[in-house]
Amino acid sequence: MPSGRHRETEVLLAPNRYHRGVNRPQAKREQPSYPDNSVYKSQRYIHRTLTLGKTADRALRSELGKLITLFLVAGCLLLVVSLALAISRSSAPRIDTEFGGAAVKISADRSWVLLPGHCATLTWDLEGIQSLYINGEGNVGRGEMEYCPTFVEPSLEIDITTLDGTERRFTLEFRYVLCVLLFMTGLVGMTFAGLTALDGVLNRAIGKLLLLRGTTLCVLTLLLTYELIKLSVNPALLEDFMLTLRSLFTSPEWQIFGIILAGLIYVPLIVGALQRELRSKRSTDLIVLGSFLLFVFFLYLPFGFDSIGHWETWNFNAWWEGSNVWFLESELIYRFWVIVPHTLAKLISSDSYGGYHLLNFLMFWGKLALLYGILRQLGVKRLYAYLITMLFMVYPVNSALMSMRSLPMQFSMIALLAAVYFMLEYKKSPSLPRLLAIWLGLLFNVGSNESAYVIILVVPLLWWLRDRQLSWRNFKLTAIWYVFPALKAVNLLLLLSMNQFFYRSALIEEYQEQVDGLNIFQIVIQKAANVYLHTFLDAWQDAFTAMGKNTFLGLALAMVLLVGSLAWFLAPKFHPPPPQQLGFALLSGMAFIFPSIGILVLFDIYYDDLWRLYFYVPIGAAIATFSLIALLTATIRNIRRRNIIIIVLTVILMFPATSRLLLQHEYFVKSANSKAWILRQVIEQTPAIDNGTHLGFLTDMSRKELYEKKIYGLHLSYTWYSMFYILYQDGHPSFVSLCNTDLEITCLISGDELVEKIPDEDYVFQNLILYRLHEDLTVELLDELPAEFNFAVHGGYYPHRLYNPDAPIPPRAITMLAADRRD
Repeated sequence: MPSGRHRETEVLLAPNRYHRGVNRPQAKREQPSYPDNSVYKSQRYIHRTLTLGKTADRALRSELGKLITLFLVAGCLLLVVSLALAISRSSAPRIDTEFGGAAVKISADRSWVLLPGHCATLTWDLEGIQSLYINGEGNVGRGEMEYCPTFVEPSLEIDITTLDGTERRFTLEFRYVLCVLLFMTGLVGMTFAGLTALDGVLNRAIGKLLLLRGTTLCVLTLLLTYELIKLSVNPALLEDFMLTLRSLFTSPEWQIFGIILAGLIYVPLIVGALQRELRSKRSTDLIVLGSFLLFVFFLYLPFGFDSIGHWETWNFNAWWEGSNVWFLESELIYRFWVIVPHTLAKLISSDSYGGYHLLNFLMFWGKLALLYGILRQLGVKRLYAYLITMLFMVYPVNSALMSMRSLPMQFSMIALLAAVYFMLEYKKSPSLPRLLAIWLGLLFNVGSNESAYVIILVVPLLWWLRDRQLSWRNFKLTAIWYVFPALKAVNLLLLLSMNQFFYRSALIEEYQEQVDGLNIFQIVIQKAANVYLHTFLDAWQDAFTAMGKNTFLGLALAMVLLVGSLAWFLAPKFHPPPPQQLGFALLSGMAFIFPSIGILVLFDIYYDDLWRLYFYVPIGAAIATFSLIALLTATIRNIRRRNIIIIVLTVILMFPATSRLLLQHEYFVKSANSKAWILRQVIEQTPAIDNGTHLGFLTDMSRKELYEKKIYGLHLSYTWYSMFYILYQDGHPSFVSLCNTDLEITCLISGDELVEKIPDEDYVFQNLILYRLHEDLTVELLDELPAEFNFAVHGGYYPHRLYNPDAPIPPRAITMLAADRRD
């Protein structure tokens, strides 16, 4: 018979054995022999408590489910009744007024359109008018027509000119049910997903209050839904709301607010992650992150950090200092955080472009670190994760990766990678900081560009395919993931439906008119095929060809040898995965290329913009290419030899790609410095100008020649204006333009097209300084009107009155053109 101590251990391991079944009497007889009977009693109590607790929890969840169902049904009824009341009580739009001697009576038979193709009947009776245009089409003073509102045009615009020349525009607002439902769905979905996410974060703190939490969730959602209905059915309130957003998004303070949010949310998470790595005494991942930093530093090593910016950066600086850059403001309406990196760069260095380069440098490193972290969380071993990440860095498809033009796209990508990384972290261990990091990353991404929308759509496959089951947890994660991108889409559709102009809005309308649903599939497949062809054939051919023009082959060799050395350090700790996993990774990488093309593939204007279209493609391309290399070596049984071959093949492939990236960086630096050379000559000849002076540049070079000489972009008048607005500091020009004299004189000088004649030559020329830009990029100040302006009979061109040649060069011009001045 076992001793008392031994039998006590048996009870602790299997308490049910001594109070159930045939062994129970024996347990009773021998009970007094236990040194301490309290152990048995406590175990029995715990068992009963857990059993009753699970039963009660199941009952509570059942009741909660019934209550939530009841609330949802009540909510749907509330929505239907509220919408029905709004439709029944809304009066049809009507205009009955007099102005300029005209009498205007316009009315429609309904204010709500319920289904696509459902039309309203419009009647009008006008007297004393000269002309009438309805949505741009001319009409007579009395008539009737049917109008079918759509997402893009939910309202009618009526332009009336009276007999005395008075012009007036009226708008008849119709309420399209689908627009209203879409608006409500987006905002209600955001509310529900936000409350659900918060419920999940607080689940551990108030885990026993399921009924309270579920009730609160439903009640808040219904109340907010009702308020949103009232907003959506009132066009005036909705228009005021959209105007408030417009004013907010176009303010510099909003960009600073984004920077503050990023600091408050991401800095503690980054610091915490580094502290965990240091405490764990695992230095391998820190070494990998350090190698990323060193690799990007080598990319900048031959070129420095002080070359001047390209046209977006000039335009942003001018806008920040009060200049009216129309296209930037119209872009901020829907890309509300597109210039967060520009704002931070200006805060770092306001009088030079060093801040831009430093920030771009750090974002290169950040996106490498995040992609590596994502691959590690998905179970990819260190060696493979490291080599895939490095191949992603140099993959030769993006034609402007090293340009400052890529700053918004770079910001958009790093934000998306951060959102994916913290979503995987949140999936393992939910917390409020990680939740906020996910949402802010997605807001930064969709708030700076839309090209990643298709990627955002497919990201939830990461957790659905891994778990392979329907679960409330995965549903909640998906709701959390989609909420803010969906809200951004709703905002965009509202802008379209309200006829609000924004940057590139015409593209959407043109695309809707030109492409019907039957040939979209054909267009996408054709363009996607070209993307795959360029990704796996043309790009590598260009990379190998570019090696013959590169003077940085030694540096490129040193960079890839650095990669190979660290990979060799990681190799002994790694056993290659089976071919099945590599095959799955190959197919996944190939499949990821398709959504990474994004919605830009639908628009012809972006077809040749490789720097936009191919920004996300290298993620899938690097995974596919590396997986193919690993599969080709799968037959090698010696693990050490196989790892060596994989590393060597990857390094060999990286060599032309790295060489091409250095060559690209050199091109953009020379391009920036060529523009700096032109600007420097102007500043040195006219260091101080009077406010309101017009600056005009004459050149015989065509746009193609400007591109070949690396100064393409100077044909944009607002870019010229932004440059001199920044450089002159005190005396701002009123207008700057470039005139191509090989064509007819068709350039912008006074803000209007200058065609064969100028109506008021004296006024124009007495406020004008003309320069000639020669093919060798030298700039000549013209003291007299050139032959191209021989039609200006009155003359009046005296540029010496408009500038002070003895004034000192503005300090900002010295720092911002530092790279060229040093040369």
